[in-house]
Amino acid sequence: MEWQSEAEKKLNRAPFFIRKKIRALVENEALRQGDSLVSLKHLQDCREKFFTGVQTGPTEPTPAYSVETCMGSDSCPNNLIKDYQLVEQLERMLAERNLAAFFRKKVKGPLKFHHRFSIVIAGCPNACSRPQIADLGIIGVSQPRTSEEPCSGCGACVENCPDQAITLGEDGRTPEISTPPCLACGQCSQTCPTGTLIERERGFRLLVGGKLGRHPQLGRELAGIYSATETLTVAGTCLDIFQQHNQHGERFGEVLHRLGPQSPLPMQEKF
Repeated sequence: MEWQSEAEKKLNRAPFFIRKKIRALVENEALRQGDSLVSLKHLQDCREKFFTGVQTGPTEPTPAYSVETCMGSDSCPNNLIKDYQLVEQLERMLAERNLAAFFRKKVKGPLKFHHRFSIVIAGCPNACSRPQIADLGIIGVSQPRTSEEPCSGCGACVENCPDQAITLGEDGRTPEISTPPCLACGQCSQTCPTGTLIERERGFRLLVGGKLGRHPQLGRELAGIYSATETLTVAGTCLDIFQQHNQHGERFGEVLHRLGPQSPLPMQEKF
């Protein structure tokens, strides 16, 4: 959709990590109004609707939740997620929770953009989509292991590991993986010419409670690597905790911080 130059300049003043979301919201608003050219008025209308809580009708978008992914599913060579059904399953789960009605009971005044429960999926540990600052961050991973195939000592795994997590041992032919700093990006197993390093498990690392704002914090990682089915179960548990213990519409990270050791989530580091 075409934008007026003034509107484009205004959009570019927004923080870069939310411009894509703002662009989509504004273009949807322009289409709703029957316009094919985005103007400053459309930006202002969205600002009033999503940041001051002005709602124009029951069919309007709600700030209750969001599910976002990186662009890895299209062409990124680092992408480790081959099946994106998880996105649709998460969206159905969130829709069934009727979070808009939940927030209306918890929040004094109108709902605002920051009230939404956010889930962000990254296709690899590069995490371009910033899952670290979401209520639930999901990162695709490929955990390596050594096989019975002998190592040639070529050093390709050491050279291609971005985290310096691999050494070849004293004999120069025994790959050893240190966790941490290994982030399970899969680069070593993909570049090993002899098949000495192979994939042990492919799944997801999960982060909970990330947020920006007045008291920013990165999401805390849950112990282990999770399948898609297990990730859905954890997402359901997170929503249970969020809805049972939320007091006034605060972010999930604040809820977890208040619960502290009482949280049932298996965090590597407790809040």
